[in-house]
Amino acid sequence: MAFHEDITFLKAISQITGNKNLILLEQHYGEVKRPYKSFYIPKEREADKASSNLKLRSFLMNNGIKSDLAGDLFKQKIVQVDKKGSIWLFSEHNQFQANEYQFDEKTRGYKRKEHGEKDSFFYNSYQSGNSLRVFTNPLSFLRQKGSQKLNKSKNELVLMGLNEKAMHIFLAHHPRVKSVELIDSKESRNCPSHDKFFKSLKKELGLFDIQIMRNTYEKSISKDLSHGIEL
Repeated sequence: MAFHEDITFLKAISQITGNKNLILLEQHYGEVKRPYKSFYIPKEREADKASSNLKLRSFLMNNGIKSDLAGDLFKQKIVQVDKKGSIWLFSEHNQFQANEYQFDEKTRGYKRKEHGEKDSFFYNSYQSGNSLRVFTNPLSFLRQKGSQKLNKSKNELVLMGLNEKAMHIFLAHHPRVKSVELIDSKESRNCPSHDKFFKSLKKELGLFDIQIMRNTYEKSISKDLSHGIEL
């Protein structure tokens, strides 16, 4: 079909399956990738269990997150703590992308550094339906969870950062999604890079009949409270 109609492979598959979202991948198709490198911490560099638990709980509380979530994060194997005290959050699907959080003595806060490819996401809990709530900050997502465990009960996608590629890949595999709610975290309020990210997504997704809107973190929290989430 691709040969006879002189169209790309992805466009042909899109027409055959009726999933036009696959064309979202076209701008990434054929990219030259570096060999994957795992960022999972080797055992010899990993902090002991007691120290890891203490440092993770301190990190969560520092970021306004219930420390009770520490146990669930360890259980899901999406967090590690190294001997230097850095907190590493990994994509739930692989060990090839991570956010490293290092404590800064001057600000008494944590600096974030991205590692690896930008084609995966921290967490997703899509079940069915045409709506999806998207967080671009894992910490903002964890903050709104309160003490609730990471159960797959809502249509939520949590990116590792402002990663359009990861978003495109997700939507290509979930063609029923037609409405996206992008949650602005407290940290991203009035941030030019987030404004640019939203405008770019709105332009691209509009071509696929996918509506995208922005919501404030506070309104998102209010919505969750109305459904009984504990903070």
